Amino acid sequence: MKRKIYSDPEEVRKELQAIADELNLPINDEKVGFTWVGDGKSLAPGLTEEVLVPLYFSKNQKKSSSCKSLS
Repeated sequence: MKRKIYSDPEEVRKELQAIADELNLPINDEKVGFTWVGDGKSLAPGLTEEVLVPLYFSKNQKKSSSCKSLS
C-alpha cells in the first residue's frame, strides 16, 4: 500500500475532525491525533507545525485519559 503524504492543511483538519466526531472527542484530544498518525499517514514538510503542533503540542491540548502522555 502506498503511503499518502498530505500537503493540504484543510484536508488534514477535515480528517482529524471526522475522527474526533467518530470518537465523540474534541479535535484537540490526543487520541484523535494518535489515531490519525497510527493509520500510517504523513505530512508534507511544514504541515506538522501548521496543523498538528497547535492541536496536540500546546497548552490547550486535551489529554486523553485513555492515552499515556510523555509529559
